[in-house]
Amino acid sequence: MAVPLLLLLSLSGCSVPAVPGPSPAPPSAQPTPRATTTPAKTSLYAPVPALEVPKHRRGEISRTVFRLHPDTSGTDDIPTTDSAVYDRQKGQRTFQLRAACSARSSSVTIGYRLVDASTDTTGDGPLRSGRISCDGSTVQDDLGELEDIPVTVDLNLTDLDVITAYALVVPQRE
Repeated sequence: MAVPLLLLLSLSGCSVPAVPGPSPAPPSAQPTPRATTTPAKTSLYAPVPALEVPKHRRGEISRTVFRLHPDTSGTDDIPTTDSAVYDRQKGQRTFQLRAACSARSSSVTIGYRLVDASTDTTGDGPLRSGRISCDGSTVQDDLGELEDIPVTVDLNLTDLDVITAYALVVPQRE
């Protein structure tokens, strides 16, 4: 194994001649250092994916939208949830759930439950349930034929990182 000569000479106690380097410039020729600071963006989270809630679509029978609005006073964010149930058009039988979510962390998922909107309870349980990844992608769940009852989607929003979430029940595309 080759050991650099300079290291060997230093370890053996021999003096090593100084290698001449460039001479320093006179003080007047050196640039004056300027202190600059750039504020660091310190965030524990990735950028929140932009999530646009689709406009009302013909034949839509249910819509649930959650948004977390920044509070102008800077103390707390203000959550709002809007739900709407619409009458079915004659002949509509098969439906699809379309849902999406965005959160401060893309590893967040939320649950949804499709329930009978005419009661305050889930009765025998939800008509359908599932999970939505909060990475901004759209979940499409074919619901098939639904009973002729009003339905709504309950979003399980226990995670405080959720920024926007929506769930729509729309006619299934043929």
